[in-house]
Amino acid sequence: MVRNFLHGKKISPNANHETEENLELLRIGSNQHFLRDKRFHNSAYFKETSQTITQILRPKFIEANIPRDWFAAHVLTEMMIDRVLIRETPKLADGFYQDTTNADSSSIADFLQERNITETHLFLERLARFNQAKYLLQYAHNRAMVYSMNRIFMQTKADGEWSQVQFQILEPVIEEVDFVITSNIINLKNEMA
Repeated sequence: MVRNFLHGKKISPNANHETEENLELLRIGSNQHFLRDKRFHNSAYFKETSQTITQILRPKFIEANIPRDWFAAHVLTEMMIDRVLIRETPKLADGFYQDTTNADSSSIADFLQERNITETHLFLERLARFNQAKYLLQYAHNRAMVYSMNRIFMQTKADGEWSQVQFQILEPVIEEVDFVITSNIINLKNEMA
């Protein structure tokens, strides 16, 4: 979340910090996240699925004159996995937002400051906004998926704001991508177990 909320900032996995006892769970959780994220991105499932989605997106991205179909496939694969998992287990998103809302702000700020992230107030503001918006729940809607993908493109400076025509070109492809994710999500679950 640091990378998403604070442009140009990130925390490193397994950072050797003299962590106070009350921050130990945040350190452990952070390191577990990095390990699982690395395992996920190196999984056969992710590599094969994002490659398939790149092939689905490429003609539409060419038609819409949008660069980086491979980047969109990477992002969309992750977003669509969230969508499918939430559709299968609706309480998953509720639990996630409850956990991030209930997290102790002062412990988060201390944890970030130990990692030389000084913009803790800004991070906590953006976390609160993220929790209120509940973006993951919007992933059920195809247009919201395209909108979210466009916001990521804008945030990373991969492209500007997409036009209505570009949205109309991309929106129908979301169902095809949903089918790809839904039809083989069991492979991801097995690989990550």
